[in-house]
Amino acid sequence: MEEKRKEREEAEVSHQQEMGEERLPILTDQGSVRTTKETSTKGSKKFRLEGTLLFTYICHIIFKALFEVGFVVGQYFLYGFRILPLYKCSRWRCPNTVDCYISRPTEKTIFIIFMLAVACVSLFLSFVEISHLALKKIPPTSSN
Repeated sequence: MEEKRKEREEAEVSHQQEMGEERLPILTDQGSVRTTKETSTKGSKKFRLEGTLLFTYICHIIFKALFEVGFVVGQYFLYGFRILPLYKCSRWRCPNTVDCYISRPTEKTIFIIFMLAVACVSLFLSFVEISHLALKKIPPTSSN
């Protein structure tokens, strides 16, 4: 275990020398999170997503987006996006067609539309985040 840590630190030092960057040493509990010194006066640190951490983060964003889409589709198939004040019930337990009244249908409709809007904003931000990560990781190519 100790040998692997030393090998990793040596590889990091050689990589730093090749890249010409000044980096802080990796601590044992940081995993694949690397920090670089900022030139600002605040002394804040900038974290880089690399390797397994980047893959896990992208998977998290994708699964979050899939769950959002799943819940919106489920909402649509269960109730739709509008709650009506009156439903005609003719299912198994009702011997005749019965009028079923829904309490506060306007409030429920507004809440469903609000949930749909929040889900759409979340999906949009997930798409923007994936796009940003993809554009940041693709190296710029010259036309020559």
